[in-house]
Amino acid sequence: MRKSILILSSFLLAMAACTVEEDFSEKAGNQSPVISPEIDLQDSISVKVFDYLNLDYPGLESVKEHYSKATATDPVDESELYLAAYELLDYYRNRSFIMPEYSFINPYASESDLNIADQAIEHRFYVKNFSDGNTADGKEQYYLFPEKTDGTGIIDWTYVPDNLTASENEWKSQRFRHQWMMPQAKAYGMTKDEKYVTSWIEVYGDFMNQYPCPEGKISGSDELATAWTNLQVAERTSEQPAIFKYFMGSVNFTPGWLTQILATYAEGVESIIQNPYYAPENNIYFSQIKAVTTAGVMFPEFKNAPDWLTYASQQINSQLDLQFRPDGVHNDLDPSYHRGTLDNFYTTYNLVQANERSEVFPSDLLTKLRNACWFMIDVTYPDYLLEYFNDTRKTTKNVMKRNFRHYSEMFPEDQEILWMATEGERGTMPTKKMALYSDGGYYMLRNGWTKKSTMLIIKNNDNYDQRWHCQPDNNTIGLYSNGRHFLPDAGAFSYGGNEQNESDRATYAATSMHNTLTSNGADIPDDRMRGRLLKSEEGSNYNLIVTENDSYDGMSHRRATFFVEDKFFVIVDEGHGDKEHTACLSFLFCETKNDVPEDKYENEANAYGAHTIFSDNNNMIFKTFTETTDGLKTTWNTKYYSPEIGEKVQRPFYKVDVKKAADKAARFITVIYPLGAPADFANMSISASFTDNAAGQEGTFHSEGASVKVTINGTEYDLSYKLN
Repeated sequence: MRKSILILSSFLLAMAACTVEEDFSEKAGNQSPVISPEIDLQDSISVKVFDYLNLDYPGLESVKEHYSKATATDPVDESELYLAAYELLDYYRNRSFIMPEYSFINPYASESDLNIADQAIEHRFYVKNFSDGNTADGKEQYYLFPEKTDGTGIIDWTYVPDNLTASENEWKSQRFRHQWMMPQAKAYGMTKDEKYVTSWIEVYGDFMNQYPCPEGKISGSDELATAWTNLQVAERTSEQPAIFKYFMGSVNFTPGWLTQILATYAEGVESIIQNPYYAPENNIYFSQIKAVTTAGVMFPEFKNAPDWLTYASQQINSQLDLQFRPDGVHNDLDPSYHRGTLDNFYTTYNLVQANERSEVFPSDLLTKLRNACWFMIDVTYPDYLLEYFNDTRKTTKNVMKRNFRHYSEMFPEDQEILWMATEGERGTMPTKKMALYSDGGYYMLRNGWTKKSTMLIIKNNDNYDQRWHCQPDNNTIGLYSNGRHFLPDAGAFSYGGNEQNESDRATYAATSMHNTLTSNGADIPDDRMRGRLLKSEEGSNYNLIVTENDSYDGMSHRRATFFVEDKFFVIVDEGHGDKEHTACLSFLFCETKNDVPEDKYENEANAYGAHTIFSDNNNMIFKTFTETTDGLKTTWNTKYYSPEIGEKVQRPFYKVDVKKAADKAARFITVIYPLGAPADFANMSISASFTDNAAGQEGTFHSEGASVKVTINGTEYDLSYKLN
């Protein structure tokens, strides 16, 4: 360990006594009085940082003077070198420093921040989405990283908790993003308690000692490569300027420590540029661009800062089209990664605007981001939560509202975005009831925007380049009504990484785990996830969306979804094509099995379903009818969905199978109807049939459209569509 970490030399004591209270203002404030520091030759100086700095940059005159004197002799004059570092620290303590997302004037650490910061002192490090139960007082507890036993460092960074088999791969990446350091920085900013600084110096110093930044191109997948590639170095680089600023007023933040972290920081930025993520249209790639932009804006004193900004500007100009499809959907086709990438654009845009470097961004940036913002609004349920589509995990209402506030800042004239950002306290409630994102393959039907509203999402992605985060679940649906998620998506139990984890990931991604049509339970092949929109229509008493996917060799899946009278859904599913298949239609419900009984309909040979019986009188009936009965089989059982990595929730499902003959179609009608009290189910009468096939022609597919009749408690609804 560096000798200077915990040593408070007479210089430091003098500086603490003589220096006015640290200025945390966004603009340069009071200057510290001129003092003659006592030279501390135990404070290890990183000489190479002076090679990285542009010593002719305004404000670094004293730094250059002392460094020139230091290097004018052989050997180097250590006293002058120390003074150069001392002047550099003084410069950074007093220079203008604006990062809009952080408050340096009145630093604030939440209870969660303080919990993370305090546990990190004990080497219980916060790693996002991972916890080791709760503490005795009910707070979230984090995993304890063991000490290194071979004398090469303090912390065993290779540690993987035994119970994280399903998420080992994710853990190995997340631990190197140092997500506890920002909470520690905020905790110090608010409390001025030196324990947070000394903890940070000890831990970050140990990390730099064990994992020095590699030079040039990084290959392989060992620990060093993991620490210095992809999101690991990108996230650290984006946050470190604010961390440095929060801690910089500490007496333990020595000139030598500054030179060490700045040298590593500059090397990390260069490493990002030399090791870009292999897919430039990926969210990870833009996170790297954000990091380089942050470095160029916040550290203009580095020689390469102009090159960093030039590089970032060139990349950002192309990133808008690479990251987002024309309709605004992110190329990963995953709402959570869409949200994260959009937030990266926002924070980067905000940073360059605040620091008057707007030339970094293209002039049409906001125009291109509007669709991306609206996709997040349209795909969000009225309770401000997201469906677990693809790799999307649990979100919180606060997180979503914060993102909507960001969108409102970018588009202050949009009163509907303002309404979403303020949860209806200001602005104008959106009125549209249908949203179509045909490039990405997301479609929404709703009857309103309040928590009591009903909303259905059709996910039929056009995954033409086989994105890893996209599951083979084309034409699946998610359903929300009055605060309940009736058809939660399967989610992603694992991010893979070893044989068992890959198997777990495949299990939850399977087509049969979703509310769609399969061929005997088989997955849709990766190269057949090419969902398309055939028709949308706003009728007099219904809204309609028709989607299709050529899911299997010889069987395509067409799904027509009618939202009738803003009240109930009629879904017409057709498996059509020139080959024989067993067509299997599945609906997978919310937990628990006791609240979703099976409906057998003994007197209706071609009907099957289920309904919910929740005591809050917010329920749904699901009833499926088949046009043909050849090979008809019904299944009632349980499966799981996963709201978080490594977490699973049991839930019931039903499946209806029929045989599809060659050149014929397996045709289904499913009615999803709201139910109040569970006892009301006994009084419900629902029937449905196709009306476009004469007797003896059942199973005939009509490429131009379909017609059905649905009768609910004596009221008939004739529903049909024709393709243009």
